[in-house]
Amino acid sequence: MERSGRSRSSADLASAVGRVVAASLLAVLLAGCNLLIDLGDVPVPIDAGADASLGPGTPEAAPPEASPEAGTPGDACADSSACIPCDRDCLGGQCVDGVCQPIALVSPDSGVSPYGLAQDDTFLYWTDYDNSQISRTNKATGVSTVLDSDDTFLPDPIAVDDGGIYWGDSVGVWSCPKSGCSYGVVEVSEEQSFSPSSLAIDDVNIYWTEETGAVFAVPKGGQGAAPTELWEGDASTAGVATDGQRVYFAASDGLLRGVGVDGSAPFAIGSYDDAGSYGVALDGQNVYWTIAGPGEGAVNMASLASLSPSPLATGLHYAQSIASDGANVYWIGATTDTGDQLGIYGCAIASCAPKLLATGSAKVKGIVVDSVAVYWTDASETSTGGGVYKLAK
Repeated sequence: MERSGRSRSSADLASAVGRVVAASLLAVLLAGCNLLIDLGDVPVPIDAGADASLGPGTPEAAPPEASPEAGTPGDACADSSACIPCDRDCLGGQCVDGVCQPIALVSPDSGVSPYGLAQDDTFLYWTDYDNSQISRTNKATGVSTVLDSDDTFLPDPIAVDDGGIYWGDSVGVWSCPKSGCSYGVVEVSEEQSFSPSSLAIDDVNIYWTEETGAVFAVPKGGQGAAPTELWEGDASTAGVATDGQRVYFAASDGLLRGVGVDGSAPFAIGSYDDAGSYGVALDGQNVYWTIAGPGEGAVNMASLASLSPSPLATGLHYAQSIASDGANVYWIGATTDTGDQLGIYGCAIASCAPKLLATGSAKVKGIVVDSVAVYWTDASETSTGGGVYKLAK
């Protein structure tokens, strides 16, 4: 009996110690959770109205390396508690209720007006319309560099490859080495009737559309060359993309049009729509284009092999520029039928259920996507300027 009594006393003591340890651990976990929620250097969502990053040219600590995330855009994590990290790397953005939030790589109070957007593996290249500059921003750190501010006026569309940077402005079509525009800027073509509205490149040529209703091409290595007119019609032209065989472009009649890179075999697919088609994107298998109408906008797709069109998403407001990573499509569109606020939308190609991923001003302009994130420019309508944004996929 005495042995039994000693055994019960030891058990009671062990139980008490266990409760103290558990309470201590809980306090530590709660404190850690509070620290995570209130962490000051994690940027807030862009629609929260707070400064979310450092400005151009300011060093920023690089976020952890990210791994590609499969799934549908905007999916919440399995555990949506605000103090539990997302099941993906948010690439510097906050995790709110288990969902990654956008981060501003270029701060919206930097006095810039980003329009066109292009990318390579490391950098985003963008045109600053109001300041007449060409800039580059590191995707990971947000460090930005002005590449050219002396040789362009009101630049808009931009493209980049291993050999150079190419853009269009109110004067002509320009290029400079990717290593830096300080090595020399070349006016590739100056003979045009109107400023380029969209621009694309392949291994040989630069292609662009103009609102006058034409599509032009000029050799990438040219200097002051007269462009070749590949197509001219009654409809004004907008977004353009190329796979090196055909040039695909949007038009104000709502059709997706195309022509061989040599100007041969023109075609048109889709349906006439007074709202007009707007953005065009390729992913190696399909071509995608948007219809810009209020409440009647759409994202359409067609196989590059068959060119048989089919709707991907309908009932949209002012669908505009578009990008694809082969599994998902992302586009800029209005959040209401008034078009006074634009946002970033996305859906899986295999089963498209559009989701609003982020909101911006009425001047969200360019969009690109890579294996880990979606990026876009917002020229804004405020006196402080626009920004360049990133959202982990």
